[in-house]
Amino acid sequence: MHALLFLLLAPACRNTKDAVDTAALAVDNDGDGVPEGLDCDDNNADVGPGFVEICDGLDNDCDGEIDNSIGDLWYLDADGDGFGDASESQQSCDGEGGYVADGTDCNDTLVQVFPGAEELCNGLDDNCDGTVDEDTALDAQTWYTDSDGDGYGDLETAVTQCDAPSGSVLEGGDCDDTSAEINPSALEICNGVDDNCIDGTDEDSAIDALTWYADSDVDGYGDPVNTTTSCQAPSGYLSDATDCDDSSAAVNPAAEEVCNSVDDDCDGVVDPDTATDALTWYEDLDGDGYGHPTRDTQACTQPSGYVADDTDCKPYDLAINPGALEVCDGDDNDCDGDTDEDVLSTWYLDYDADGYGDDSSSVQACTAPTSVYIATGGDCDDTDTAYNPGATPGCDGDDYDCDGLVDNDADLDGYADATCGGDDCVDSDATIYPDTSGDCALGTSCQDILTKGYGTSDGSYSIDPDGYGTGEDPETVYCDMTLDGGGWTMISVSASGSGLDATSIVDDTSFGSPDFTVDYKAIAFSTMDFTDLMFDDGTLYAVYTGVGSGAQSYYDFVSGLSSNICGSTTTTKYTLSAGTFTGASLCETTLYFNAIDEDGGYNSTCDPNAVYSSNGTGPGWSTLNNNGCPHDDASSATFISPSARLPWDTSTTLNMYAR
Repeated sequence: MHALLFLLLAPACRNTKDAVDTAALAVDNDGDGVPEGLDCDDNNADVGPGFVEICDGLDNDCDGEIDNSIGDLWYLDADGDGFGDASESQQSCDGEGGYVADGTDCNDTLVQVFPGAEELCNGLDDNCDGTVDEDTALDAQTWYTDSDGDGYGDLETAVTQCDAPSGSVLEGGDCDDTSAEINPSALEICNGVDDNCIDGTDEDSAIDALTWYADSDVDGYGDPVNTTTSCQAPSGYLSDATDCDDSSAAVNPAAEEVCNSVDDDCDGVVDPDTATDALTWYEDLDGDGYGHPTRDTQACTQPSGYVADDTDCKPYDLAINPGALEVCDGDDNDCDGDTDEDVLSTWYLDYDADGYGDDSSSVQACTAPTSVYIATGGDCDDTDTAYNPGATPGCDGDDYDCDGLVDNDADLDGYADATCGGDDCVDSDATIYPDTSGDCALGTSCQDILTKGYGTSDGSYSIDPDGYGTGEDPETVYCDMTLDGGGWTMISVSASGSGLDATSIVDDTSFGSPDFTVDYKAIAFSTMDFTDLMFDDGTLYAVYTGVGSGAQSYYDFVSGLSSNICGSTTTTKYTLSAGTFTGASLCETTLYFNAIDEDGGYNSTCDPNAVYSSNGTGPGWSTLNNNGCPHDDASSATFISPSARLPWDTSTTLNMYAR
């Protein structure tokens, strides 16, 4: 480019009057295409004639001026606010000498006026936006329309600008701009209106707000020290301030005063004499702890000289009062309305002069009426000196010592002990005593006697099977207390040689005293309940259990059987339970009753209706006879009868026992 400029300039040089030094034209030190003779700085390739001037501090075009007529347009900033006057500008590489690159200052005489400045309400276009004092000015104010002229405007009419609109004020907050009496500076009163436009209508700070008193105990009376102020009564508050204890509903000016150490009615007086439950106190004139019945006063606490009792029958006599002991002096010492009661001595008439008086002939007095009266009673027969509480007990069934009991009657059955001459044979058992006959039964059976321990040896004992005072009198029976556990009562004996015939084993006859030498039947035969039977001849014995029911006598049992029983098919038979019963002609040891003769000829069908002389009666056993076994000729051979072929024969005394 520099060479091109040089070639363009060369012909012109030839037209000049000065000759060109061709030698100088040949030298170009900086290689910019401009010979040394034409280049104003041949050591800088950026400098040469015709070069474009640039802002670099050099005379690029060799016109003798550095950085001339090039660069940006700069504006004079006379007020030094960083913005220049558009009408005062110059072009240069830098803005030296009070010039700046921005030429938008609309008033270069005021440093506070420039683009971007804060707009103020000052009559100037501070920010050079072409508008003076616009509504967005920094110090523009908010104005409110004040329709009622009370100095406060309606917040809803707010506008922000520098100058006040007509009828506007700077104070807002008027909640009713139609009434000059309503504004933020007005005094709040209780009128249903928000006078001061603060916190609503009739707030507690209203100048005429009332004082209300808490009614914590809900008794209708308020606490004078627990208050609040408001136009209307808050919940739980009242206009009354007369409750002296707002923690108790029972305490208030309308309450009834009671004796409780509390000022119930808030009148400043605790437990006055007028309290509804004030006690009545009676004057104790003699100091004995009991008061005068008509001299009284009312008070919650006991006054001096007064007592709660009003029962002193002699208020001026210390020795006479309800707490005094009654003595025999003719006075009512204990004030119970009776004289000398319970302190009089009882005196008994002692007719027989044995030192004990008759209880039925007594008097009450402080002293014995006469010498025949004594202080000790209890004589059960005051006509006989043998009878009195100090007498020696007797043994004849009488009460000599007057204790209400038969003397020497340890079991209290009404009979004296037989060991001292009385009638009670066992004075340790009240169930054993003499019957009307005078006999003293030890039990209802031999088994009963054995169980109670009143007898353990074989022998005679008195029993009363049907009980004391009823039925038969007690009787003496023979008891076997050893065989097969004992307790056997002998109810029948066959000793006449006729065997156990109908009289001794079935009929309810032939009673007598126990005797092993004659036929005998005990009353127990028909009165004593039984379960087991035993047969004994002194050598052999046989025991059969479960024969009776335990609720009927042997006689009742036998009477209930059929008169003719087929032995080979009957269920009325009993297996030997114990014993030594045996014999050469004995077919079996099973016990039968009323067996029919089954000889295979006369009654081969064992007809129970057949009447035949060989049919058996009562208990019996099957023995070998002319037609064999079983039950042939029951009356003469198979059952107890005069026959040498049976273990028990005519020479044997056979005893029948029940248990």
